Amino acid sequence: MNIGIDWDDTTDLYGKAIGKLAVLCDKKVIITLNRSITPFKAVSMLGSSVSDYIVEIMPDDAFDSMNPFDSAARWKHKMCLKHDIDVMIDDDETIVRYLESKGISCIKVDGEFRQ
Repeated sequence: MNIGIDWDDTTDLYGKAIGKLAVLCDKKVIITLNRSITPFKAVSMLGSSVSDYIVEIMPDDAFDSMNPFDSAARWKHKMCLKHDIDVMIDDDETIVRYLESKGISCIKVDGEFRQ
């Protein structure tokens, strides 16, 4: 199974649990808008080794400031297709709904609950 993992309000809050799930997956892809995320940071939060993680960061040209959530959802969908993601973990309801409408299974976490 291939897993896509959001970072902000997702991995940074639920890293221990997500790490336990990720270790069971063949491919682990961090799909985020956060430019500070690296495979080294993923390992520090999720465990395993640097070579186990791919990090995809949304490029500036994919971001539409008039429709930020829509553009993020479209870009994350593109990354899910690129990496053949089976399950995406994200905190954003708009993104989860969009991905699910495109056939990507999702787990929605509640970032506000943990803050």
